[in-house]
Amino acid sequence: MTVKSICMYIALVIFSVFITGCASEFTNFTPTSGDICTEVTIMREGGHRFGTHIVEFNGVRSLDIRLGPRSESNVIAVVPPGATTGPVTIRQNSGMGMFIGMLDSDTYELGNFTVTGSPAVPNITSFNAVPEEIDEGEASTLQWSITGTTTHLELNSPESETIDVTGATSYTVAPTHTTNYRLTAVNKCVTETDSVTVLVNETQALPEIEDVDAGFPGESVTVHGNNLRYRPRDDRPYVESSLIFAQGGTSYSPVVDSSPRDRELNGDLPEAINPGAATVRARVGTLESEPFDFAVAGRENGSFQNVTLQITGSHTCTSGSIVRTLEISGDGEERTANFEEGGSRLWRESFHLGTSNTGAGFSGDCMHGVIVGQNTSVTDNKFVMHVRDLAAGRTRVSETSLGQGVQVLFSPDDSVVLYKAQDDFRGVGFAVIHLYDMRDHSVMPDPGPGNSCTACNSLSARVVNYRDVEITFDGDDYGPYHIE
Repeated sequence: MTVKSICMYIALVIFSVFITGCASEFTNFTPTSGDICTEVTIMREGGHRFGTHIVEFNGVRSLDIRLGPRSESNVIAVVPPGATTGPVTIRQNSGMGMFIGMLDSDTYELGNFTVTGSPAVPNITSFNAVPEEIDEGEASTLQWSITGTTTHLELNSPESETIDVTGATSYTVAPTHTTNYRLTAVNKCVTETDSVTVLVNETQALPEIEDVDAGFPGESVTVHGNNLRYRPRDDRPYVESSLIFAQGGTSYSPVVDSSPRDRELNGDLPEAINPGAATVRARVGTLESEPFDFAVAGRENGSFQNVTLQITGSHTCTSGSIVRTLEISGDGEERTANFEEGGSRLWRESFHLGTSNTGAGFSGDCMHGVIVGQNTSVTDNKFVMHVRDLAAGRTRVSETSLGQGVQVLFSPDDSVVLYKAQDDFRGVGFAVIHLYDMRDHSVMPDPGPGNSCTACNSLSARVVNYRDVEITFDGDDYGPYHIE
């Protein structure tokens, strides 16, 4: 302990001794009888005014205590509701024990106070809100009726200051959320309280979508955004939240999320929706978000379509809003294929007619152009094949040394090309099959079969489970080959 600390401690001890030596003595009080709420003055002889006081009337503690005028040093206490005739006790705490840890409390039991009666308790006969339920931004009028004497009337809520409404019979409020109001009627020191709740239906915000995590058709999807669930107030259930998917002019039945979150909705994609571009809207109650564009994972199920190769004439391919034309010109073995859209050239390429399956044509969705011709730069009867993305103006597949009997097929959404040609290393009656993923622009492992074939033109394929290719060739099945 430092010298300074020792000095301070000694000073506190000396001051405490002084205070103790000047301790108060409470001797009597006036008046000695009266009603509940009567102010009773307890006289002090000598002593000091420091510390706090606790006054009880026959064991019931007064909640309204104050010091009298400084010149008198008395304590004034109000007879509390519930008090009965009996002794008055007062306890004074000097407040010094907290510093030096010594006893500093004195209790005095004085004479009896006789309770002669009590002011009448005010009677709140009614307290209600009109209307009891409002929408956010509207107002409600609190109305009440009171009988009996009321000296003071106040209104409050847990989130507002106390409002003095003495003499009034109503008050208008406009809470922003469900709020409980308490009315307190006072007659001197006795009170009566009542409460009423104004139910507020909070304004619903428009739902909005920020992101979509989508899987394959029929599988789970998660939508992220704001205001994706709503209930008018805490005592009401949430309104229905659902997802509405649309694709190519078809709107599917709403997918309800039974456990919505403020920023997330979950569900399953419709079984009938196809991989590719789609939209989704969030519907919360009667409000809907703007459509949000997203992509359904996977590839469109269904059979591959064989490309019909043309060697002459004009041909039109239509798919949705896409209209493209193919004009084949030339005579003899030299031909030129000209692909156009709206009068604008997309691709122009010359090819040489061969002894088997040559020409030009479209994929099923008109997205790609195909040209197959005989390679005149070699002498061993090889064939060339080009597959071009007409919109992007890029060649995706280019083969310059295929065997005879070239056959080209596209998956239903044009995302995978399958082609077959004779395997010249083994000779006639043998064939090799190739797969190319147009979406990933990658060559897939050759399915084969690389074996002999009796019906060498019987190639077919299909997409299943939105992610696998199954192939049938010459009566044998191959795959599935994963194209996710």
